[in-house]
Amino acid sequence: MVRGGEGQLQPRRNGADVPIPSARRCSTSRGTIDVGHADAEPGTLRIAEVLADDRDACVQKAIGSWTREAGKENEDALVRFLTDIKDRLPRSTLTAASKLLARDVRQRLRT
Repeated sequence: MVRGGEGQLQPRRNGADVPIPSARRCSTSRGTIDVGHADAEPGTLRIAEVLADDRDACVQKAIGSWTREAGKENEDALVRFLTDIKDRLPRSTLTAASKLLARDVRQRLRT
């Protein structure tokens, strides 16, 4: 909850506005609690996109690992996602997220 107008509490839209890196990292994992279910990846990928520009190493590590896990359920969605935002992600995050993809796909993402 955050303070809104006139001191009223309002729900957060996402964890990207939290000043503490570990809390932003948790935002990524909250989106993947149900990994293994078909509807898990879209939420994970949306949260990862919001946090893509975050330069904290812990947040980037979480993005890499959780998007990789979501890709186990929907590889095509992961490839589309990484293709769309590869220029915004540090190379280490892109490498972690694409670790389980075919070699030619990984090479294409790095160019």
